[in-house]
Amino acid sequence: MPDVERVSTTRRKFLIGTGVMTTGVIAGLAGGFHNYHWEEPSAYQAWTQIEKGGLTDLEYIVQCGTLAANAHNTQPWSFSIQGLRIVLFADLNRNIGRADPRRRLMLMSIGCAAENMVVAAGQLGYAVRIDDAGSATFPVDGGRCVVLELSRSSDSGRHPWFPALFRRRTTRAPFAPLPMPYRDFAAQLGNLSDLPGIQLRWHETNLERAAIIKAVNVSVRGFVEDEGAYHDGMAWFRRSRSEWEQRRDGISIFGGDASLLVKEWVDLFASEDDLLSPAFRQGEVDVAQRLAETTPLWIMVRADMDTPGAWFRAGRMIERIYLAATAEGYAVQPITYPTESSAGLAELTRAFGLESRSVPLMLLRVGRAAIPSPSPRRELASVLL
Repeated sequence: MPDVERVSTTRRKFLIGTGVMTTGVIAGLAGGFHNYHWEEPSAYQAWTQIEKGGLTDLEYIVQCGTLAANAHNTQPWSFSIQGLRIVLFADLNRNIGRADPRRRLMLMSIGCAAENMVVAAGQLGYAVRIDDAGSATFPVDGGRCVVLELSRSSDSGRHPWFPALFRRRTTRAPFAPLPMPYRDFAAQLGNLSDLPGIQLRWHETNLERAAIIKAVNVSVRGFVEDEGAYHDGMAWFRRSRSEWEQRRDGISIFGGDASLLVKEWVDLFASEDDLLSPAFRQGEVDVAQRLAETTPLWIMVRADMDTPGAWFRAGRMIERIYLAATAEGYAVQPITYPTESSAGLAELTRAFGLESRSVPLMLLRVGRAAIPSPSPRRELASVLL
């Protein structure tokens, strides 16, 4: 019989050596995979539906919302269509537990979905008014957090970011430099005055990048050593392609840029023990560092106050960055280790001289990379109340 411990150790070394770590257990806001066979095409159908087909206008707007970036691909939302109103609920059961104890990432995910819906509504000729007052009390109000009020503004519209809804991805891969100055890219985001209390800061100098890399390294090490947070985050890791596509949520090796051979190997042999092992955790640290070091441009999303309303609006801003970047052919990946870690926040505050009322809520990597394919999405019927 083979030596079980030797086989297990070899398996973990293989996983690390081939770079299949999840690249941010709480860093993933929904990723994709490279040209890998889809066993369950229906799990990806929403990504290809650029026409509403048999859906009503509001059903289609909701479906576009489900394509938004979200923490760990938990898709933590449900929707109630009430005439020309769409009420967004946070699905309180779809959370990452101690990896998001304040539900801050959950509300950012809801904000991402709302921004997608605004874009889709504009494409269909609707104006949207957003009431986010419920975000302050959503955990004790059944998850009810945001209301979108739609009104017809024209028979049809054309939103410049609408095509990007279907191409938007989280790209967990090393990035090549941007081909043009970031200020030109920043201009694509337009006027941000309708998101009060939210600011963007762009960091590309060597000193700035070094400071962020240090914050990532400190915070990712703290995260993998936090048993509760790490375990709750890894609960959303899907070890096999069939599990990922049947459950239509979570993160997976199939959402990264590993080779087909590696994906097949993990599909067949990776165990739960592998995911929680010290070797796998070190792999998480190593990959996070490698990706941070190959980032030409960082965007920091900051808020005046650390409140639920600011978290929701930050989510809208994050999705705007995604869509604007996608429209320009750029790759994006959120990294939440530093902003969800006291040690990481301390590094960012010290390095950038942040004021006490300026709260970093998200760091995003921006660069160039191959466009990955989409991650699974739940059926529309499962998110409609």
